[in-house]
Amino acid sequence: MRALSVKPPWAAGIAFAGKRVENRRKPFPSTVELPAWVALHSSKGYDHAGFAEMLPLTVDSPLPPHTLLLGSSNDPDTQMAAGQPRGHLLGIMRITGCHPSTSCIGRDDEGQLVNCSKWAQINTEDERGLWHWEIDQVRLLDETIPVRGALGLWRVPDEHVEALNSLIPEEVPDGK
Repeated sequence: MRALSVKPPWAAGIAFAGKRVENRRKPFPSTVELPAWVALHSSKGYDHAGFAEMLPLTVDSPLPPHTLLLGSSNDPDTQMAAGQPRGHLLGIMRITGCHPSTSCIGRDDEGQLVNCSKWAQINTEDERGLWHWEIDQVRLLDETIPVRGALGLWRVPDEHVEALNSLIPEEVPDGK
């Protein structure tokens, strides 16, 4: 199974707050067939600027804002109490698609820029742009697993694959 490391607090957004778009500099690899179940890994680094950016996006979510703040702590016990351990596998997410951020930019009735999700970032200053990885399901482990992450998609160590695979639901045939 492949995994994606996501910096807190964004990992908590995916796990607990309904974040269903992951903003990336590169498209989802064409060598991996979509939809794909990918392990969600909370990286050791913390995006402090992202905390302020994310806070207004969690207003209607079940994620209490104080847990985002606790997750920024450097104390592992505090991170665990906030449900945001760093350097841990949190569960799995199903990536169903990927599109360039520029393809979903539009304007609302007031002329304001809008896009595919409140979580989607639009990068108009950089010619490389961003890619929106579309997530439709997230399933969390009962107990997180400490694992060293990596950049990009990486392979989960063999000893943890079974626990993650047990989270994948059985597919229901169409029409049943």
